[in-house]
Amino acid sequence: MSIQPEILTLIGCQKAEFNHAAALRTWVIRTQTVIAALAAATIPVKSDVALYVVAVIALGLGVVWLYLWKELGESRGHAERLRRTTMLVGGLGITLGGAETLELSREGKAPHKEVKRLIDPEYFASKKPPGVPRLVDMLEESAIWTANLARIAAQETWLLFGGSIVVLLLVMLAAAAIGQPSEWQLGARIIMAILASLLSADFLGAAMSYGGAYQAAKRTVDRLQLYKGASPALEPVMLVFGDYNSAVESMPPFSKGLYQRHEKRLNEEYKMFLTGPQ
Repeated sequence: MSIQPEILTLIGCQKAEFNHAAALRTWVIRTQTVIAALAAATIPVKSDVALYVVAVIALGLGVVWLYLWKELGESRGHAERLRRTTMLVGGLGITLGGAETLELSREGKAPHKEVKRLIDPEYFASKKPPGVPRLVDMLEESAIWTANLARIAAQETWLLFGGSIVVLLLVMLAAAAIGQPSEWQLGARIIMAILASLLSADFLGAAMSYGGAYQAAKRTVDRLQLYKGASPALEPVMLVFGDYNSAVESMPPFSKGLYQRHEKRLNEEYKMFLTGPQ
């Protein structure tokens, strides 16, 4: 089945924007990790000046972290808009106006050269003609990949959360063990402890979100089995589509390189779902 040129453009935009959001997510995690490392590094430090300098650096990194978080939110929002549009347009054969296609392709934050490079006519596995059965296949495929990726992302994020908790405990215990700190030392250590606490809470929220998205994606796959017949009705499928979107958009984007690190395993799991154990 030939794919309309505007759909190919949207596919390239979608992939490029999600890659951009993944890169931003990776930098957010790196910034958080550096702040946590700075917090750990202050444990043996007793110099007022050194502690003050480290606290100022950590606050500066906190500002960078907030900026990256804002950019991530905007990029992720547009990527999800592209994903929803691409699935409906490609699945149901809806025709988009030229103005709307132009807006979708220009409003993203990803480099335009990446859009052209990532155009992929084979992005969707379903070869059915546009219609509800094709939308069901595309939604099922998306949910399978989301479930597998979210499960791995949850495992990795729980490990990061455990590490950040260890850092926080070390900071708090070491600060309590140091007797009679000066006002400079006390202020600097309080700042570092607060930052470490915020980072721990962020990792915890991400881990729980990934876990919730994994369960929701699994439920989506199960629910879609009822509509795998020859002529499913559109209305119930759109309800499943809406629930799936809500679950996916509630979790952080996957970090850059997640798929590449587990590519072989993920492809084997997807193939097993399609064909069953061999």
